[in-house]
Amino acid sequence: MARSEEEIQAVDDAMSAMKVLGLNAKSAKAVGKFFSNIDQKKVRDLPVLIAGVCRESKLPIVTMNPKRFSGIKQLRVIPAKKLARYLAPEILDVK
Repeated sequence: MARSEEEIQAVDDAMSAMKVLGLNAKSAKAVGKFFSNIDQKKVRDLPVLIAGVCRESKLPIVTMNPKRFSGIKQLRVIPAKKLARYLAPEILDVK
């Protein structure tokens, strides 16, 4: 949660630099392929759904919890803390 106008602006700036993806027919098919090609005991449904959308869009995912996606080899995962240094270090207390 943003604590100041400066933090709110930093969040807005970071969000405007990102592309927010949605689920469509192509990404839904990609999700189905992911389910058939992974060990479902290691990965839960939501990360697979997110991975399918990212993979179909040919984009990596930026996440606060990269371990959640560790069982999905076909996905490029970027830890949010890695980007926070450059975008808004005060939000994530990253120095």
